[in-house]
Amino acid sequence: MTSKLKQKSPVVLLILAMLLTKISLAQMDPYYSHFNFNRQAYNPAAAGEKIDYICVNGLYHRQWLNYSDLTPERGDEGQQGTAVENIAPETVNINIGYPFRLKNGDYLGLGVLLMDDKVSFLQNTGFKAQANYQKELQGGFSSISLGAEFGLNQFGYNEPNYISRDQGDVRIPVTGGSQGKLDVGAGIYYRQKTLGSFGQDFYAGFSATHLTQQTYDLTLTYQDNGQRAEQFNFVMHWYLLAGVDIPLSGGVYVLEPAILVKNRARPQVDLSATVLYNGTFRGGIGYRQWGTVDALTFKLGYVKNQLQVGYSFDKTLSSITQVSNGTHELMLKYCFQLQTEFAQTKDYKLSPRFL
Repeated sequence: MTSKLKQKSPVVLLILAMLLTKISLAQMDPYYSHFNFNRQAYNPAAAGEKIDYICVNGLYHRQWLNYSDLTPERGDEGQQGTAVENIAPETVNINIGYPFRLKNGDYLGLGVLLMDDKVSFLQNTGFKAQANYQKELQGGFSSISLGAEFGLNQFGYNEPNYISRDQGDVRIPVTGGSQGKLDVGAGIYYRQKTLGSFGQDFYAGFSATHLTQQTYDLTLTYQDNGQRAEQFNFVMHWYLLAGVDIPLSGGVYVLEPAILVKNRARPQVDLSATVLYNGTFRGGIGYRQWGTVDALTFKLGYVKNQLQVGYSFDKTLSSITQVSNGTHELMLKYCFQLQTEFAQTKDYKLSPRFL
């Protein structure tokens, strides 16, 4: 198996080198460059955080655009032959959240999340129902919420079409297979309207996904027509997310710094610093560190009332840059107002006529 990177495909070879019988593999969650505008994707306690509004958030992430697995014809390393196009990671995330007001003045945040993530020929599709209890503090100056999510993950191979140098390579699967299992997560989320004269709309949250740490057992057929069992472990991930808005020049400019710390196979840090101009145009940069430098992100956005549109381009800084045209991400978020009260009873006053 070969590619532009010294005639080797790093993504595909990495997967195949680990695909040995009865070896457990760790599956990692996808990442999002607009992490600070997609908090519900990381933390169920953030579902329904905008009071009296239903918010719908859609995100499309295309990593290492146009990355392909190119292999030369057998016996001639200089001639390129068959190609498997666009095998790089691709992710779609859609989430919806709304807070129902309770009789005691607190809120019940409810949400749903749909996610589809493809890495080469591996595919993970998830559906989660989210719920949280939001407690207002200090007369509404701040709030804290505790949340959980329950759902189903369907994980496995989707029509593998690997290219091999050697016919009958026993490491390469030729048939797909998947399995669905329960997935559970939990989180805590805190918000505060101001941080004195420093900033406003401060938020911070801690969450964990894949608490059940399920093992997916897949039986696959290989090029030698043999069938073998493979195991994939979903390890627990935890996330620490925080950010604040800092008005500048009388509020004409708003600086929006944010940080996301992730612990998956190893710790990773995402930094973001965007500026919102006149409540309409947004621009900024981001930085991702994962052991070594991973990527530098450039962000653009547009805001009109309750509509937000965002685009980001990740300039890859690791060795993948030799075969990558960069990572693109689109975000669309829209909130519309809906006022309801949950478990609210009417207060009737008797007329003196009937006393």
